[in-house]
Amino acid sequence: MTDNHKDNNVERAERIAKLIAIIQNGISDYDLGYIQGRFENKCRTSA
Repeated sequence: MTDNHKDNNVERAERIAKLIAIIQNGISDYDLGYIQGRFENKCRTSA
């Protein structure tokens, strides 16, 4: 039981570490293109 709980904490810590790394490195070109595409689609549909 406690081991499983520890594993969940490790997974959470790894996920947070990845998130921090992404923020520090900036958004990748792929993510930037994806966000920009969604934004343009929103503008197109609302216009």
